Amino acid sequence: MAPECQELNRLFSQCVDGNRIRVPPRLEKTPIPKPDSGPFVLDVLHDEATKLVHRNIAQARSNVLEGFEFDALELLLNRDDVAMSEFELIAMMQRWCRRNDAHLEDFLDFFDLNVLTAEEKEWVLQQVPPAREIPAVVLNAVSYSNLLTKDAARRFQLDYHSIHWKCVYDSLLRDRLGTLLDTISKVMDTFHRKLIVLRVDERLVVAIYVPRKIETANDCLVDDAVRVFAFPNTQGTET
Repeated sequence: MAPECQELNRLFSQCVDGNRIRVPPRLEKTPIPKPDSGPFVLDVLHDEATKLVHRNIAQARSNVLEGFEFDALELLLNRDDVAMSEFELIAMMQRWCRRNDAHLEDFLDFFDLNVLTAEEKEWVLQQVPPAREIPAVVLNAVSYSNLLTKDAARRFQLDYHSIHWKCVYDSLLRDRLGTLLDTISKVMDTFHRKLIVLRVDERLVVAIYVPRKIETANDCLVDDAVRVFAFPNTQGTET
């Protein structure tokens, strides 16, 4: 209810209606708070949110949480509203596996490995026994694609463990369709190697491999550099 706030509110209302306004010079600088004034409301909200996050993380790391039975732990890993990062959940899962004589590689499908950093992925690989398929699951996003089955990707070695694909767009679970063109435009002009996987219809999925940069808003002749992989979904033996 300060007079400066009320005056700014009137100016804002006029601006929203399309009128041209001019902010007085005396309102351009934030007033100096008085010694007896309370904390700024945004600082209070930020401090409370920080306390809430730290409290949830501390609870998740407690012995009570890590003493869950398998069914309860499985339910926890399927929740979307846990105040822990994906890497913290994996680390907790690893500690649970050690105490219960289980194997972390059996639970990797519970996690979104695409959000991990390169260092966190290397840590995960150090916690599991050496196997040919494990690096592909951790490092290659094609291994957990929503459009390509493992058998389909393996047919063209798109799930090869030495290929480190990272998913930047997922229209089925994560991203809005309205952001597709902006994402494609940025990715084409930024990265050298891209793999675009799209569902043409219920019976056909196509993967397009583009191994070169394509500048934005420019026509580009790709010749034979681009590769197209077709994955028909049929009930018969035809391909």
